[in-house]
Amino acid sequence: MFRCFRLTIAGLVVFALSLEVLAAPESHRPYTLDRSEVIDFHAQANGRDYEIYVKLPESYANNPAKKFPLIVLTDGYYAFPLVSSINWRMSERNQVYEQSIIVGISYSKGDDINKSRSRDFTPTFSPNEKFNTKEAQAESGQANLYVQFIARELLPYLLSHYSVDSTKKIYAGHSYGGLLGAYILFTQPNLFDYYLIGSPSLWYGNNVVFSFETEYAKTHKDLKAKVFMATGAEEDDPEHGMVKNMLALDKQLQARHYSQLQLTTHTISDEGHLSGYPAFITQGLLWALPLKH
Repeated sequence: MFRCFRLTIAGLVVFALSLEVLAAPESHRPYTLDRSEVIDFHAQANGRDYEIYVKLPESYANNPAKKFPLIVLTDGYYAFPLVSSINWRMSERNQVYEQSIIVGISYSKGDDINKSRSRDFTPTFSPNEKFNTKEAQAESGQANLYVQFIARELLPYLLSHYSVDSTKKIYAGHSYGGLLGAYILFTQPNLFDYYLIGSPSLWYGNNVVFSFETEYAKTHKDLKAKVFMATGAEEDDPEHGMVKNMLALDKQLQARHYSQLQLTTHTISDEGHLSGYPAFITQGLLWALPLKH
């Protein structure tokens, strides 16, 4: 009896262990986005290395002759997966706006994120900005090289390797990325057809972007671009003045009477600087690529 009991307990232990093995997952693997790829890209313009994230629309493979809108995102680390999810829900599953090719640009490889953003997204050297670290601002003001990379290297690559509608190239940036969008708009407006400018850091460099528009207006009577600007209503604190500055830029642009400028400016209620991006990008894409009105 005793010996048999011991064998039964041993058998139960072995059986329990076998159940644990059966229940354990066979492997762990990283989560990936469907129809997405990562391209290593060396920018000749500034000598930096970036990852380019590309996601193709659901209908891409079955429509070889179709040209798709191109959405280019700054801050690709967080913007790319977020916009990919919004795009799946709003344009692939429910056909509210056009299916599009989504491209996210990473921060420069091996660099601190704040340094990468300060260097690439800001148009002028401004080392004493109190809303960023001194280490990051020490590399500020190199947006001209970053834009050169986008204009001469990245966009030509995308246009030659993917089925892109060259009349629907969309830039989307937030915060310093919004500042960069405004800088491109007033220096190389034809680079993109649509500009989605979210919570732009127009305070940067003592509102230097306003002077870029003033310089542009001295030699140009028109500005051919479609522009959507949006800022969270809770961002209008005295130090940043995000809403105030956005409305001031809207007023300055409206006063020019640029006949080919399509400008929409929107304040998003109940949103702050961190929470406003999902609402901004969703509303911006609905504005730019609507299939339903």
